[in-house]
Amino acid sequence: MAGSRLHITHAQNDARYVEQGKQLLPKKDPGADKELKKMNRKKNGRPFKYPESTIVMIATMRYMCGLSYRVCEGAAAASLGREDTPDHTCLYKRLKRVKVSIKDGITTAVGGDTVLRAIPDGTGIAPSTRGDWIRHKHKTKRGFIRLTVLADQDTQEILAYTVTDEREGESKQFKRLVEDGLRNAGVDTDARREQAKQGIVPEQKIEVRSDGGNDTRENFSECAKLGVRPLIRVNTRSNARANGVDKARATAVLDQLAGGASPQELAKLSKEEREANRAEWKKRVHYTIRWIVEIIISSFKRRMGSAAKAVKMENIIIEIGHKIMIHNRMLAVAREAIANA
Repeated sequence: MAGSRLHITHAQNDARYVEQGKQLLPKKDPGADKELKKMNRKKNGRPFKYPESTIVMIATMRYMCGLSYRVCEGAAAASLGREDTPDHTCLYKRLKRVKVSIKDGITTAVGGDTVLRAIPDGTGIAPSTRGDWIRHKHKTKRGFIRLTVLADQDTQEILAYTVTDEREGESKQFKRLVEDGLRNAGVDTDARREQAKQGIVPEQKIEVRSDGGNDTRENFSECAKLGVRPLIRVNTRSNARANGVDKARATAVLDQLAGGASPQELAKLSKEEREANRAEWKKRVHYTIRWIVEIIISSFKRRMGSAAKAVKMENIIIEIGHKIMIHNRMLAVAREAIANA
């Protein structure tokens, strides 16, 4: 099985961090004038003065260094020049309107013998620290922001994400994550659904490894409809009888807990026997490799911070989207630096 972590030398490790550091300093883009012309084409009202690429470059510096808008304005002006730098008010307004699409920063490509190994997981993002005194004074609950991601095990890129509050669980995000993640990786999900209906096995091999939090009939059924192999850990007490149990999940239950035996034989197995069969299944499908998603999330939070700067939920969603775009782009920069070192 192909490894997911990069085995690199000290020189390569130094090179990737140096190259990532170079991305923090805004620089003039040769294609900025062409981009600006395209943005202002058929635009009603006042034309844009600064291209979107410039806003994104300054946003990279803001999020990775934790700077205020005013400090970002000064740093960008020293690099780009005063005339080519938006002031802090313009930067704040434009950053909220930048189209968030992490697809452009994803290098994952599925095709031929390539296997896409995706891993979903969630983490908490602390809300803005502003207003903590008011929360303490009025005894209000602070809560947290739930970020759920679908990560590529091999490239460590985040293929899809959802942002909710603490009231929504991770399992409800699974179907959307898998659908969005496959599309962002260049997979034709509509074609795969049609192939699944006709019983055709897709050429593109896709696996999704998940913990028991996503063990629902709906999630197994969604994987079956997309031709995805669901490596989702099921509950030890599960049964595989046909009375209302989804076929896709029933097949997984027999594979994990009964070693492929019949539902009747599964019913006779003790808890210890079921756990022994599942331990064998974990080794067979390399299930424990899903710990890599913890490294991906940890790396993301170390690089981008574990708290949101925005206050309103709609702005928090935009901010996290920008951070994921930057995270994926930095991974691409690191891979290129390692290859050239």
